[in-house]
Amino acid sequence: MVDWPIMFTPAMVRALMTGLKTQTRRRATGKTGKPTMWTKAAAGDRLWVREAHRLDGKTVIYRSEDDTSPGRWRPGLHMPRWASRTTLMVTATRREQVR
Repeated sequence: MVDWPIMFTPAMVRALMTGLKTQTRRRATGKTGKPTMWTKAAAGDRLWVREAHRLDGKTVIYRSEDDTSPGRWRPGLHMPRWASRTTLMVTATRREQVR
């Protein structure tokens, strides 16, 4: 079992939290043609969700919950593992051809 980071927009995080989003698709190869980490993901692996956030001392404020408050938001790329509030389990993987 491996932990992989995955990034979602605030709208996608809201859809995850309400149960409207149940699956995601990712590219198996990067722009250079080299395999990405998604070729290695397997059932049983965990995905920890990165999202835009702001740190207020030891409190984490998530943009998907509070998009209107002033202040500087940090992109999900810079979210530390401990600040992630959502962990998803990979139940199955499959390759699909892009048309």
